[in-house]
Amino acid sequence: MGTFSDRAPDGGAGITQSVPAWRLGPLMLSARARPGRTTQQLAEVMGVSNYQITQWESGKVPVLDRHLEEYALALDTSVNEIIPRRVRVTFDAETRTLSVGANLIPVPADAANKDMLRLYLDNVIAQRATTGDAPVVLRRGDIVALAAMLDTEDLELEAQLRQMMNLTATQSANVKARLTRQRVMAAAAALTIGAVGAVGYLQMQPAAAVGAPGPLVRTPDIQQRTSGTTQPNIGTALLIERETPGGMITETLRQP
Repeated sequence: MGTFSDRAPDGGAGITQSVPAWRLGPLMLSARARPGRTTQQLAEVMGVSNYQITQWESGKVPVLDRHLEEYALALDTSVNEIIPRRVRVTFDAETRTLSVGANLIPVPADAANKDMLRLYLDNVIAQRATTGDAPVVLRRGDIVALAAMLDTEDLELEAQLRQMMNLTATQSANVKARLTRQRVMAAAAALTIGAVGAVGYLQMQPAAAVGAPGPLVRTPDIQQRTSGTTQPNIGTALLIERETPGGMITETLRQP
């Protein structure tokens, strides 16, 4: 299992395809590890120092286009093989489907956080061609997907992140905080959308005309038709039908 990076370390940006050095370095390391070549072997073929190779692979130093092409040539591969295409990660909460690139992985409703993390890691590592000690970079899409998929209130989640992703205590706490924050933001956004929808519905309803007859209010003794306003204006007539022993009478009252 490779290590895990929850943030980009400081470093310059590589020129080739605008891939940052902190991302390109581990990709180069992974490409060299596959055929089992050493940094010394590559240094001799490329005519550079062993230290230069390790600096590139650490992600601390930017790699020029020509150096990356020479690096790929020394490994009998190509730049396109070293830099994989970007793989998108999403999670559909309704269908409980984790999408990693073109792969659709069903996630059981009763799956524990540990099992869901394993599904995520296995598929992301395979799709991003990450091997050896190259880190799995947690992107924005990963945070959104994991926050929707995992139980962020699980007290064991932080320890599971630390163990399964080879994080330090500080890194695991940081990732847990980011997941929790994303979960809260998603819930708040859902409430906002619901509130806006309700306001839009109310605005679409026809407003009662001022002075138009309102609904008939029925009580055991009185049937009262009120105006559409909250309180009758001064001078507005009130018609009250009242039952008496002699029959129904209608009284007309006015506000003083």
